Amino acid sequence: MKYKFYYSIILVLLLGKQSLAQNYFYTYLKVPLFDYLSKSNEQRPDKDSDGIAFNAGYAIDVLPDVYLETGIDYLIGNTLNQKSYTNNTLTELKSETSLRSEAFSFQIRPTYMKSIDMDDQTYLILACGVSYRKLFTDATFTTYSKNNNVFVSGQVKQDNVKSNFHLALEPKLAVEFKTEKKIAYRFGFNYVNINWDRSIRNVEINDLAYQQPKHRTSSVLFFAGFVF
Repeated sequence: MKYKFYYSIILVLLLGKQSLAQNYFYTYLKVPLFDYLSKSNEQRPDKDSDGIAFNAGYAIDVLPDVYLETGIDYLIGNTLNQKSYTNNTLTELKSETSLRSEAFSFQIRPTYMKSIDMDDQTYLILACGVSYRKLFTDATFTTYSKNNNVFVSGQVKQDNVKSNFHLALEPKLAVEFKTEKKIAYRFGFNYVNINWDRSIRNVEINDLAYQQPKHRTSSVLFFAGFVF
């Protein structure tokens, strides 16, 4: 399979490196900063979410100021809810489609790191990674009926689907602050564009009222983490 080729590349790079002096491990937590700010401003706790991501891996020093980061990225909590109504006043609920999606990726990311102070304690980081990504979606379709002027849920249909692996680019801008304890703190922004239709189009719900949603997210994720 295709992903075995990428495993081989990572393994060769790791085993072929003689010196570990400048290599490092890294781990980040990434959140859609602007997503949460807009949700807070609108006071809509049920607003669709882009999700949060965990990123971790190992980097090797390949050239002066240039590293190759290899690792995994796991995004969870991406949601989409669409409601259909029987009238134009949006008061009589007919059906609801709820999607909850995740993205798992293997990543290879060339990274340029340059000192921006006299003491070599603060570094500017520019990077663009290649993600080998697979998407997973849990779909729930609910129809409603009216009983004594109260709308109650009727049939509930579900499906769990996934996409094929595919490639995607993810640019990154960050600042790293080194410490005397061989641990550095890294903060920055990561642009992520995901076409969730790759998995959603595989949803099979046998109901004439079901309409397949279109879903794509383009997010600027703020991340914070450690390098050691």
